[in-house]
Amino acid sequence: MKRFKKILALLLAISMVAVVFAGCAKQGAKTPKANQEEKKVEENKEAPKGSRVFRFADSKVATFNPHIYKTVPERESMLLFNGTLLRIVMNEAGDGYEIFPNHAKAFPERSEDGKVWTFKIREGLKFDDGTIINAKTYEESYKLLLDPKLKNPNSTVFYKDMFVVNAKKYWDGEAKWEEVGIKAIDDYTLEITLESAVPETTILDAFIFPTTSPVHVEMYTSLMNEEKTETKYGTDFDKIPKSTGGPYILKEWVRDQYRNFEKNPDSPLASVYKVDRVEIRAIEDNETILQLFEKGELDYVKLLGAKYDKYEEDPRVDFTPATTAMFIILNTESKDNPALQNLDFRKALHYGINRNVIAKDIYRTGKPANYYLPSSYIADFKTGESYRSTPQGKEVEAYTEVFNADKAKEYFDKAYKANGSKKINFEIAYFDTNENVKKISEYMEEAYENLFGADRIDVQLKAIPWQVSYDNVEKGDYQTGFAFWSGSRFEPWGMMEFFISDPGRKYNTYRNPEFDKLYERAKTGDLIYDKEGRINALRDMEKMVMNDLPIIPLVEVNIPIMFSDRVKLHSANGKYFPAGGLYQVLQADIEPLEE
Repeated sequence: MKRFKKILALLLAISMVAVVFAGCAKQGAKTPKANQEEKKVEENKEAPKGSRVFRFADSKVATFNPHIYKTVPERESMLLFNGTLLRIVMNEAGDGYEIFPNHAKAFPERSEDGKVWTFKIREGLKFDDGTIINAKTYEESYKLLLDPKLKNPNSTVFYKDMFVVNAKKYWDGEAKWEEVGIKAIDDYTLEITLESAVPETTILDAFIFPTTSPVHVEMYTSLMNEEKTETKYGTDFDKIPKSTGGPYILKEWVRDQYRNFEKNPDSPLASVYKVDRVEIRAIEDNETILQLFEKGELDYVKLLGAKYDKYEEDPRVDFTPATTAMFIILNTESKDNPALQNLDFRKALHYGINRNVIAKDIYRTGKPANYYLPSSYIADFKTGESYRSTPQGKEVEAYTEVFNADKAKEYFDKAYKANGSKKINFEIAYFDTNENVKKISEYMEEAYENLFGADRIDVQLKAIPWQVSYDNVEKGDYQTGFAFWSGSRFEPWGMMEFFISDPGRKYNTYRNPEFDKLYERAKTGDLIYDKEGRINALRDMEKMVMNDLPIIPLVEVNIPIMFSDRVKLHSANGKYFPAGGLYQVLQADIEPLEE
């Protein structure tokens, strides 16, 4: 057996391999609604004085069911109280990250052919009610994840990200569980058998996130409906374990107001994480968040858009490397607006937006993007070489342009003629609590009408809640929708799952059998150990999507952030390296709140 020993000496930013609705709505103009939110969260209980508390604000969460969650805030909260087989932690030197065997006793062992991965599970792991967590718990949890009646959307981890033997057939109701390649060999040995080998990074991606954390099987099944097609597990505070062997215990969850966590002394990570308590307020208005930060009630804030100007020279300001890209999704199958079915119209929209305005004038610290994968994504995690710095990545950047008014008008003329020389009505839906998205939408309205002529195009803006926007996109009931897309920084191939024909959740209309084949070759096929071949595949996949433009890339999101003086980050230079949001902060030296 070859032991999985890769220590990541890179500055890795880990996120969900899929579309990320990143925080979803963390910047917006101050409104009466925001004032109401601030008033409600004041009811939150004060933290005990003298404890090392980290306090911040994030979006609301809808569920703590790891099998169905969608958003980054849900994932981040679950990582606090959910145990996982593996974790990423800051290394002792503070200059990178390393893999930490969490529920796993050691790094997984891999067979010579790369198809069988064996985890040894720690003894002594328990849910908060004392129920033992072992290899059988993991097998039963994965059986529920793949349940053919439940049809859990996050089950794709076992038949899209990696191909577990007969996992898809079981999910489709065409195989028995005994035929699936997930087995508890004994109480503390879990074996995963794949149909084809995968790179080590795929295993890391799969087993550091809540999707593959254990669930309390008895509670999960007891909360099912009569037909066994859904469960209320994770929907309320009394319908979720307060700890699944995670580093923290969920102490309070008042929906749409706050969620609080206290350190779990029995967690394998107890000696690694220094923070005693984590408090998260559910606030989606960045003006309110900034005010609470300035009042000393929060320890972390993002300085979005014009907020950055005030603090630009503040030594506390740092930047998160861009692991997130911002796009506008176009419904190429729209019945409400047939113009979107026309590639010439989509090309006009692509070339007609000046991304420099979005990046510098609106986001202030963004980077124009006429490509899909952000600059921080790694092509070779052994050397740290970024994909965008490779010849292949640069080739994609040169494939289209950040802005070309002449090309835009040329394509629009064709689309206008194809529309019978009639005015094209075009709707842009934006998040009603997101100040930057609103400004970008207003800029696009003005830019398109000025460039193409207000007598030939009428851009209509529509403000809707971000949750509604994403639901509409998933249902196909939209013309446009904004998205913030992020994934594993050192496994960019997994990011391209967003564009395959059947990813489980589909948030765009792109379908291309040739793309699907190339994706499978890069993820689980003949290219997985071919470094140059995999990078070529990334280039070719990006180009395929750019040729069709179901999604228009806009900007890389480089976000200025600021921590309170209480937070002393554990890193060689005192800087923040994002890794799933909380890993580094949980290892920080935080001054206790004053008595």
